[in-house]
Amino acid sequence: MILHRGVADRPDGDWWTSGERLAEAVSSLDDPEAADMARTYRSLLDDRHRIVHGLWLGSGEGYVNVLRGKSVKKDPQRPNYDMATATEKAILNVAAAFNQLEARASDAVARHMGLH
Repeated sequence: MILHRGVADRPDGDWWTSGERLAEAVSSLDDPEAADMARTYRSLLDDRHRIVHGLWLGSGEGYVNVLRGKSVKKDPQRPNYDMATATEKAILNVAAAFNQLEARASDAVARHMGLH
């Protein structure tokens, strides 16, 4: 999608930007539904990043998430960490939002292929 829509002409070594690049590619479609899906996707990216890449501590009522700051050869940073809290319900809500977004995307692709 990213390469096809011309957002990039080749895969990028800056892999951490892939979420934003996908949103940009979807936004580039001339389709109001795609634009809305891209907005929804962008609104979930920070939570997704924290859930996938953070270290989770705790259980039951709440969790503490520790996320290490990004440092790469091109832009070295001093070691740093960010902490946040979340409930199990909040984490499950993010997962549910991604499931809904995936269903919308799947339906849109099927419609454009003439399968619906």
